[in-house]
Amino acid sequence: MHRSMRTRWWGALAATTALALLTACGASTAGSGGDDPIKVMLISQLESPDFAFPEIESMARAAIKPVNDAGGIGGRQVELEVCNDQRDANKAATCARQAVSDEVDLVLAPSTNFAGSILPVLEQAGIAYTGNTILSPDDGVNPMSFPLLGGTPAAGAAIGVEFTKRGCTSVGAIGYDNASSNGYISYVERGVRSGGGSLVAQARVAPGTPDYAPALASVQAGGAKCIFLALPPNESAKVLSAVAQSPNRPLLGASTASIPQQVISRVPAGVVENTVLIGTTYTWADDVEPIRRMNAEAAAAGVPQEQVRGPYGVQAWAGTTIAMDTLKSIQGGVDAASALKAMGTIQQPASGPFGAFSTATEFGVQGLNRLFNRNTLTYVVKNGTINLDSPEWHNMTAALSGAPS
Repeated sequence: MHRSMRTRWWGALAATTALALLTACGASTAGSGGDDPIKVMLISQLESPDFAFPEIESMARAAIKPVNDAGGIGGRQVELEVCNDQRDANKAATCARQAVSDEVDLVLAPSTNFAGSILPVLEQAGIAYTGNTILSPDDGVNPMSFPLLGGTPAAGAAIGVEFTKRGCTSVGAIGYDNASSNGYISYVERGVRSGGGSLVAQARVAPGTPDYAPALASVQAGGAKCIFLALPPNESAKVLSAVAQSPNRPLLGASTASIPQQVISRVPAGVVENTVLIGTTYTWADDVEPIRRMNAEAAAAGVPQEQVRGPYGVQAWAGTTIAMDTLKSIQGGVDAASALKAMGTIQQPASGPFGAFSTATEFGVQGLNRLFNRNTLTYVVKNGTINLDSPEWHNMTAALSGAPS
């Protein structure tokens, strides 16, 4: 064979072989990541000197474990990376930058106040952010944000509605002097107004306030007959102690996360009798299919019972479960772009821990555009125990829109 022909023949063979190898490799990786894991980052307030919510990580892992045990998603395992924001905006931003650097496909955020530090970073990278609630303006408007439960807007409105249904139209509130409490109380006021009542008094306190008796007295002096607590569990417990010492015991209202069973069990039953609690998800004690599934998965993952029953246990498990179900629905492989698209097409999640909702259409209320789910459940404390008042979900769309209830 002539040398030039032999050279061309070997070159063609090498090129064909290289193309075949490239095509084979591409067939195994394009759009699916091959054997690489699907990367999910959990960003939340997990631990600091002031608080610890270990159930957030434990319950997220409990929801991912059965997915991986069954072979993963499209044959790929789900890898959970965890970043604790420590209730610090700068650390939250660092977590977001790490998510981008690590090329994660999705971010879970069951509990953080710093969406404003996280979402702008994720938006530039096109990474969806879900499992969150609307705790800041960015949660409610950023196109990367996919809250899966009603959070403070729906819960706040529902508490206001329930107060007026029970004949209380002069409402008071006790909360922190910060933007989060301001927003929460404003949603309660919407619910109160929709029921024909008014918010007549408020008391604002600093985190760690040792004695809530002055705040309680101030709100009652302002004419409040029922009082909403926009506080975390440890602070709500202090309010209940103040109520126990007060000659006047107002009707109290809060979220199930603010006054969980662990707090109720520490005070005499009479102090909290008839307290109205609003859930935007079921509690760990409800005898319904999603919670039975949750408890089974938590037990299989070895999650301690005190964490299953923690304030954010159900939310972390349920949000992660819906995220996993959404990733499973993707055709053609999971990456950040396909995950973002899929998060915007959720229709009535089969897992059902937050009720039926859709992420396909935004809510037409300014600042709450991303509030896809306005469902709530009502609980009442009877004989020292939280009881589901009715199994039906209540939709707060009208109250949040300013319509009469």
